[in-house]
Amino acid sequence: MNGHYSGTSDMGKPYENGNAGVVLRLNSGERRGREREEEEEEEEEEEEEEEEEEEEEEEQQQQQQEQEQEQEQEEKEL
Repeated sequence: MNGHYSGTSDMGKPYENGNAGVVLRLNSGERRGREREEEEEEEEEEEEEEEEEEEEEEEQQQQQQEQEQEQEQEEKEL
């Protein structure tokens, strides 16, 4: 082995220093990709929560309307 090798690849074969930078760049790119994915997942979760809240509000409004209608009918019957 000559002095240009700095480690081994996954296959156990040594790689040259010139490739080490490429490997590091790939790893940092992967990290950024994962961070982006996590951010997208968080945004999706927030959107889902907002949709659920809107649905709950709509249900509450419907229930209120139904109660009001029932009260009006009861008053008319009296």
